[in-house]
Amino acid sequence: MASYPLLYITSEFPPGPGGIANHGFHLVSHLARRGFEITVYAPQRSAFADPSFDRNLPFAVVRYGREGERARKYHRLYRALKRHIEQLEQPPVVMASGGVSSWVAAALKRRKKDLIAMAVAHGTDVNPHHRWKRFFLKKALTRMDRIVAVSRYTAGRIDYLPNGKVVVINNGVDLRRIQTLAKRAPLPRLAGKPRLVTVGTLSERKGQMNVVRALPLLKKRFPEVHYHMVGLPDWQAPILEEARRRGVAEHITVHGALSDEQMVGVLKASDIFMMLSQQTAAGDFEGFGIAILEANVLGMPAVGTRRSGIADAVNEGLSGRLVDPAQPADVCKAVEELLANYDHYARGARQWAEQFDWARITDQYEQTIRSLL
Repeated sequence: MASYPLLYITSEFPPGPGGIANHGFHLVSHLARRGFEITVYAPQRSAFADPSFDRNLPFAVVRYGREGERARKYHRLYRALKRHIEQLEQPPVVMASGGVSSWVAAALKRRKKDLIAMAVAHGTDVNPHHRWKRFFLKKALTRMDRIVAVSRYTAGRIDYLPNGKVVVINNGVDLRRIQTLAKRAPLPRLAGKPRLVTVGTLSERKGQMNVVRALPLLKKRFPEVHYHMVGLPDWQAPILEEARRRGVAEHITVHGALSDEQMVGVLKASDIFMMLSQQTAAGDFEGFGIAILEANVLGMPAVGTRRSGIADAVNEGLSGRLVDPAQPADVCKAVEELLANYDHYARGARQWAEQFDWARITDQYEQTIRSLL
């Protein structure tokens, strides 16, 4: 399409980590190739500061705020965006990713009625724990012209919005990147048979604990089963304690945070991807499950959580199985099913992952934007 200004406001952006960061980077990169004049407004995080990263991108990046600031940081962001919009010849599309970003976009929309404002709703960002945050987020999303939910489950959390205002566009996967990493990644020697794996910060939400709780039953069926965990070890202590209590400590390995190449190597050497995420007491939930699709690219089927955003990332009976994560018997039955029909699920996983190539996902975003111009 012809060149059109788009301001992308986000709470996370590379080189920092995070699912929102990964999503935003791929989305704006693809939209930039399609003629959108993009400026990204992203937070400055000293731990991941790399000025050369921003300079080498095909779109502009404006870093805002300092760590530890709150209201003043977002007030300055609002003023910077307001000045930017006033200098443009035509009202831009403002796309906000993350809860606070939506507040800022709504404030801009309130001041400039002809502004086109969109929000991308991921997961916990649309279900904040504090009541006052939920109140202001609801008001902000009501002002948006369109809200993109990354899964049907996420869309269900904002069902108070009028019909037609919310569209579901799943997250994308960088097929070429995963395939390239797989070609050069060394194949590690991993313990166990079968080898189960989860990639993601060890946490209550990611549900590694649910896999550990299913291991005693899995061990009876598969005496050599081993569970490999890749990710920041935030919840390592309680997970290891639970494993010792259940007598399966020798059947788990915490690899910690790995490089992308090392992570793909672990995936290549594993058999089944496990993502038994759950909603936490604070309301934190899994919005989608991109790590599942990255495993699918390599032909690895997955076991995922039924009532969550993960349900959109697993094609039941083709790329994996969906279970109740709190029921070890369900988990064990799913693992048995995948192993008994592994070639079928491996082929299905690869086919399923191809449907989420970022070019296809960007088509849906571009169609949504076009409908608002």
